[in-house]
Amino acid sequence: MKSKLTPLQRAIPSKVIPKGIALFGGISILIAILYQFAWSGFGQYSNKSESIQEVINPKNGKIIKLKKEATYFQSSKTLWDWIGLAGVVSTGMIPFVLHQFQQNQEKLAKKYKDDEDARARKREDGEKQRARKLLNEEALQAYFDRMSVLLLDKNLKISSADTPKHIEALKVARARTLSILRRLDGYGNHKGSVIWFLIELELITQPKLNLSDANLNGANIRGANLSNAQLTYASFQGANLMEVDFRDADLSNATFRNAVFRQTDLRGALLLHTDFRYAQLGNRETNLSHAKLNGADLSNANLEGVDLGSANLGGAKLIKTNLKNANLGQVDLTDTDLNGANLTGVKYITPSQVKSAKNWDKATYSPFLSKELGLSKTNVTNKGNQ
Repeated sequence: MKSKLTPLQRAIPSKVIPKGIALFGGISILIAILYQFAWSGFGQYSNKSESIQEVINPKNGKIIKLKKEATYFQSSKTLWDWIGLAGVVSTGMIPFVLHQFQQNQEKLAKKYKDDEDARARKREDGEKQRARKLLNEEALQAYFDRMSVLLLDKNLKISSADTPKHIEALKVARARTLSILRRLDGYGNHKGSVIWFLIELELITQPKLNLSDANLNGANIRGANLSNAQLTYASFQGANLMEVDFRDADLSNATFRNAVFRQTDLRGALLLHTDFRYAQLGNRETNLSHAKLNGADLSNANLEGVDLGSANLGGAKLIKTNLKNANLGQVDLTDTDLNGANLTGVKYITPSQVKSAKNWDKATYSPFLSKELGLSKTNVTNKGNQ
C-alpha cells in the first residue's frame, strides 16, 4: 500500500536536493582549479633524498665516496586526507543544508496555509451567498403572500381612493414594498420581480402606489410599464431600464447614474433635478420629448441620437454630455450648462437657443452651426464626426 504524502512532504526534497548537488558541484570545480597550484596542497609534490656510499675503485684499489640523489613524486593528499577533508566539508555543509531545509519548509508551510485559508474563505463566501439568496427568496415569497392578503382583505383594487381604509392600505403596501426593495439590494432580478408583481396587480398606476424613495439600484425592469408612476427621489443606479415606459411619470430628484436606457419612453415625464450622470441614453428610440428636465444633471451622459424635442432643460447640467445627432427642436436651454458638451450634428436647433445657455462657447459643434454662432475653429469637429 502506497503511503500518502502531503504536498509539503513531496515538495521538500525537490527544493533541498538540487541545492546540495549544486554545492558539491561547486566544490569539485574549485578543487580542480586549485589542483594546478602547488601551494594549494591539492596537487603532487616531490621529495628528494641524498645518500653517500663508500666503494673500492677497481682500477687502483682506493676507497672512494659516491653521492646519490633520488626524487620521489606523490600526491599531496592521501586517501585519509581526502576522507578527512570530505568530513570537514560535510560537517560545514550540515548547517547550510539544515538552514535551507528549514527555510523551504517554512515557505511551503506558509503557502499551504495561505492556500487553505483562501479556499476556506471562498467556501465561506459561497455559503453566505447561498444562505442570503435563500433568505431573500423566502422574504420575497412572504412579501407576495402578505400583499395578496392585503389586496383581498382591504379590497385595495376596487375600494374608493379617498376612503381612510384605502389610504391606510396603500400606506401598508408602500412600507412593505420599500422594505423588501432595500432588503434585496444587490439582487436586480428579485427587485424586478417586485415591480412586475405590482404591475400585474395594477397597483402602480391605478390606484397609485407611491414608490418615492424606492431603492431600485441595479434592478432589471426591462419592458415595465411605469407610466404615471410616483417615483420621486427613487434610485435607479446601474438599473436596466431598456424599453421601460416612463410616460408622464414623476421622477423628480431621482438618480439614474450609470443606468442603461434603450427605447425607453420618457415623454412628458417630470424629471426636475434628476441625476443622469454617466447614464447610457444614446439611442434613436429613446424618447425624452416634452420631458421636464429642469435642473437635471446629465453630465457625462450619452444622449447620442435621443429625441429631446420640446423638452425643458432650463438650468440643467450638460457638462461633457454627448448630444451628437440628438433632436433639440424647440428645447428650452435657458441657463443650461453646455461646458464641454458635444452638439455635433444636432437637429432643429437655432443659434438663439444655443446662446440662451451658459458656457455655450465651450461646447463642440458642426462647422455650419459653429459658423452661425461666430465661433472659432477650435469649436468645430472634423467633418467625419458630423
